[in-house]
Amino acid sequence: MNRRRSLICALLLSLALAACGLLQPRPRAPGAEPVAFVTRFSSVNPKGSWPAGWFPAAAPQFRTETRYALVDDAGTTVVHATADGSSSGLALNVDIDPRRFPILRWRWKVPRPIPGADNKRRETDDAPARIQLAFAGDVSSLPFGERLFFTQVKASAGFDVPYATLEYSWGSGAPQGTIVVNQ
Repeated sequence: MNRRRSLICALLLSLALAACGLLQPRPRAPGAEPVAFVTRFSSVNPKGSWPAGWFPAAAPQFRTETRYALVDDAGTTVVHATADGSSSGLALNVDIDPRRFPILRWRWKVPRPIPGADNKRRETDDAPARIQLAFAGDVSSLPFGERLFFTQVKASAGFDVPYATLEYSWGSGAPQGTIVVNQ
């Protein structure tokens, strides 16, 4: 009986994986073709359109989306984000050679950290501002468990998980310069 149940589970898993392989990559958002440089928010007018290539990115089936607006802050156009139990971001697909352009600079203005957040602990990880870099790579070279995770996310959320990410966050719980490995 246990052998039969194991065979049925293995067959169902194989069918599920095969079906997931039929899923197509998420289409790019309008204007989301890769660009070779990052257009600054300060280059556009407040209350205007997003700079070239930028678009809101979210998985609304899991959380509400953060609200974003271009506003004037002391003569500079900046992004104002309002979040209440939400999670999303502004995204820009770029194709930049990090050997030629190894420096990333940004600035943010955050009035206060999120009370009770601690970026060193998964269960309390939260930050009012983050920069996340997502890298492409050969997913087939990853261990089976990671490939299975990528397939599960694609099947449930409808989007591809990046091959690798690097995130800079502003928050509390860890001193500046702390490196937290997300596993």
